[in-house]
Amino acid sequence: MVVLATEPNRVSSISRCGLCRAPTTAAFTLRVRGSFDGTYERCDGCGSLQVRNPDWMGDAYRGAFTGEDTGAVQRTIYNQMVISWLYKLLRLRRSASLLDFGGGEGLLVRLLRDIGINATFHDRYGSGAFASSFRHDGEPSVVVTSFEVWEHFLDPSESIDEIFRLAPRHVFISTLLYRGEGPDWWYLAPGHGQHVFFYTRAAMDLVAQRFGYHSYVFKGTYILFTREALVWWRRFSLNLVLTHKLRMFLLAAMPFYSSRGLDRPAD
Repeated sequence: MVVLATEPNRVSSISRCGLCRAPTTAAFTLRVRGSFDGTYERCDGCGSLQVRNPDWMGDAYRGAFTGEDTGAVQRTIYNQMVISWLYKLLRLRRSASLLDFGGGEGLLVRLLRDIGINATFHDRYGSGAFASSFRHDGEPSVVVTSFEVWEHFLDPSESIDEIFRLAPRHVFISTLLYRGEGPDWWYLAPGHGQHVFFYTRAAMDLVAQRFGYHSYVFKGTYILFTREALVWWRRFSLNLVLTHKLRMFLLAAMPFYSSRGLDRPAD
């Protein structure tokens, strides 16, 4: 990692936050993808960290997905389990429509359909190879999921608008929240350069207020936006589901498996 010195106010105040449009101030500069100098700025309003004009994005998305991420399939299986329990806790029928926004190769959608959840996906870059017949057709969805996607948004305000225009009852995402970390924060991922926006808890509250939702943060990584306030026991239960020490037990006891054989994939 190469860190380049920068003056605290080097960037003009006309640089605006991609989420709340408040002015931003330069924080530090990193060498990205080994050959680009990326300027990282903090928003003076919501506090989020973002990259100014990342001109390497065409190169970063050539092939769409980075080979650095060796845990993608394991996390997808974990997310399948989390969603199945989320449906149970929110008392949703498996027929309740789910859109996986930024669904990549469609593996999560395939896994969800295999346990009977009516899932589709949307992704501008991913092929959807595992669920090519189940691209989202623009219809409203009861649930929208978006795992490890929001940090990729070049224009977060526009992309988040696209999600909430679907008027879902629940939006469930994962992204590691920013708490003032410096240039050595691993989540910046300058090696592949696809992470360009890093949200604070205050930023998530702003999103919720903007669209009329309640927001709940779990483990500093998972965020649930919901139209109905969650009673304490649902918050407690979802927090337990997201506790990694319980992962193997929850996978073994996952709902819906007993009522649908995995050798009978959903249509």
